Amino acid sequence: MKSGVDFVFLNGTVITVDAQDRVCQGVAVSGNKILAAGASAEMKALAGPETKIIDLKGRSLTPGFIDAHCHAGNYG
Repeated sequence: MKSGVDFVFLNGTVITVDAQDRVCQGVAVSGNKILAAGASAEMKALAGPETKIIDLKGRSLTPGFIDAHCHAGNYG
């Protein structure tokens, strides 16, 4: 049975940057979408047999950043 969860990140500091600025232990991801963020045990429970589980070992995980800056001298 496929869970639809591709990756589960556990045991870290997940800085969600959501409306409540939550900091969680884990996150579940499907494709390029975050499905859930919360306690490591909650995220592990979402994993299926095909899910890749990544132990962050206390490291931080933040949402993706897109660098859209330019140098004013070149474009001004």
